[in-house]
Amino acid sequence: MYEDLNEIARLKFGKEMEGIAAQTRHSVQEAANRFTVTAGAGIRSRQQDALLGRLQIEGVARMARAVFEIWIALIKERIGHVAR
Repeated sequence: MYEDLNEIARLKFGKEMEGIAAQTRHSVQEAANRFTVTAGAGIRSRQQDALLGRLQIEGVARMARAVFEIWIALIKERIGHVAR
């Protein structure tokens, strides 16, 4: 139904994804560095692993939200509203 919008959505998402991915990598690296400083070299706890995992999950959730918002905006632009 919206095949013609697919390329536009893909381009917009690519731009968003780059920013989100960079921000997520930075957050994960920053947290990992803090753990290295406080815990010593090579020792990680389950809590640290859980935090790193949560940061990555949050990044993926932001990407999913970006796809959703891009498509909603494109559909609203096309037909004026979103219907079931």
